Amino acid sequence: MRKIVVLTFVSLDGVMQAPGGPDEDRDGGFPYGGWSVGYWDDTLA
Repeated sequence: MRKIVVLTFVSLDGVMQAPGGPDEDRDGGFPYGGWSVGYWDDTLA
């Protein structure tokens, strides 16, 4: 049997959204697309 590893981007308040640029994934009127891209560094790559 193999393991399944899931990697998600979720904020502390439960928003699960794509980590890309500011215009990415604005479904449902959410205005903060790409919220994690500003915190990206070589450790996260």
